[in-house]
Amino acid sequence: MESLFKELLSLQEDLNKLVKKIYDIALEQNLEVSIYILNTFSDIFEKFKLEDSYLKKEIADFDKDFLNELSQKGSLELDNKYFFAVYGDGNLLSILQIEGEMTNFPLDFILEVLKISVKYYFLHTHLKKEKLIIDNISEAVAVIDNKYIIKEVNSSFLELLGYRYSVKDLINKNILDFLDYLSEELTYKLEKVKEQLLPEELVSELIKLKIIPLTDEELGEKKLLNIALIFKYPKG
Repeated sequence: MESLFKELLSLQEDLNKLVKKIYDIALEQNLEVSIYILNTFSDIFEKFKLEDSYLKKEIADFDKDFLNELSQKGSLELDNKYFFAVYGDGNLLSILQIEGEMTNFPLDFILEVLKISVKYYFLHTHLKKEKLIIDNISEAVAVIDNKYIIKEVNSSFLELLGYRYSVKDLINKNILDFLDYLSEELTYKLEKVKEQLLPEELVSELIKLKIIPLTDEELGEKKLLNIALIFKYPKG
C-alpha cells in the first residue's frame, strides 16, 4: 500500500507538469484543446486541476458510430478537428480533440496526460480495495507483495502475533519470518496463488488462512499487485 501511495503522488507531479506545458503550447499556437472523458474519471481530472477549457463533455455524448470507428482506428480527422483515443481495461476511456493547425503541436504531451490519468484511476481503485480489506474486517489481515514482503497489517494481525511486534517492526519484512510454523505449506500456497491468480486456503490445527490475490486488469491484462492473507482461528 505504501508503494501505491508513492506512485500516486509521483503521477500527480508528472501530470501537473505536463498540463502546464500543454496549456502554454496551446496558447502560443492558438489551438483549442479538449478532453472528453468517462464520468468515472471526472473527480480525477478535477483533483489534478486541469484547465477548465480542456474539460468538455463525456464520451457518451458522441455518436456511437463515431466512437466505434475511433475505437478501431485510434485516431480520426473530421472538419479540421483531430481525435485521438486513449484506452484502458480494453475499452475507450478518454478522447483527445485538437482543433486548428497542428503543424508543431507535440501530441505526445496530451496523450501522456490521459494515459497517466487512466493509470492513476486503476492504482487508486486498487488502493481502495486494499484499504477496504484492511479497515473493514475483524480477522487478522496482512498484505504482502509477490516476494512475501509485508506492506500492510491491521491491529488483529498484531494480536495474532501476541503483540510482540509493532507495525513498524513488521513492514518491509518477510512474513515467513513471523509464521515459521506455517512456512513450508504457506510458501507452496503462495506460489500457487502467484501462478494461477486464484484464491487459496490453508487450514491447520492452529489457524485457518485465506490467501487472496489482489490483481490489476489494466489494459485487459491481469497482473498481480499484492496478496492479502486473512487469518481466522478454527471453531471448536
